[in-house]
Amino acid sequence: MSGLVTEPDRQRQDWEQPFERLRDLCAAGGLDLAQPLQVGWYNDSVEDSLRLPESGRPQSLAVIIGNTRSMWAPFLRALHARPDLRRSENPVDAYAMSVVESALAAIAHRCVVRWAHVLGAEVVAMQRLAQIAGLAYLSPAHLSVHPTYGPWISLRAVVVFDVDGPPGPPPVMSPPCRECEAACHPVFARVVENAERATWRDWLAVRDACPLGRQFRYSDAQIEYHYAKDRSLLDRADEP
Repeated sequence: MSGLVTEPDRQRQDWEQPFERLRDLCAAGGLDLAQPLQVGWYNDSVEDSLRLPESGRPQSLAVIIGNTRSMWAPFLRALHARPDLRRSENPVDAYAMSVVESALAAIAHRCVVRWAHVLGAEVVAMQRLAQIAGLAYLSPAHLSVHPTYGPWISLRAVVVFDVDGPPGPPPVMSPPCRECEAACHPVFARVVENAERATWRDWLAVRDACPLGRQFRYSDAQIEYHYAKDRSLLDRADEP
């Protein structure tokens, strides 16, 4: 992991236990992306309205959580088993919150959570945070691009723990793809130019133009719900 101490004989650091526990518990629910960072790395790069709480300790551990297409199957299983998810305003967001909250209940550290879908006073620049952490690069087409999964990821939450985070400076993330100007950016520019007439399929074309991670593309049902938020898709979805 970029910027982290990796010597095999080093002593285990305090931040690693809550990070690894959160990572593993969230992955069991399909939220299979997690990256640690210091809160100060992010706070030093954003305006005051976007800062994360640090309680006077800018070196506090933060963990950004997201998912690949791996979340869809456990989400559908939960959807069939939990009527509360079907009743919620956004079942996917409600499911992601339940996975993270359940994981945190099993971790004996004080923490604060900020959600990617929550705006207002608790809004976080999640794409900028993901790049600062070394999880995903913010491309010229405004896509968060993971080195392996390409743009086929979603960012869900960031958790700030009352423990020091990984030491040292933040990782420097290089663009994982060198084809932005020839691939996704021209498609993005055309969609922006015709934004008033653009449909969700036009925005999907921007994501599809990225050459990275095409083998990890979301399923058709996951894509359509992600963009169109059509709840009838969930009613028709088969339990995996």
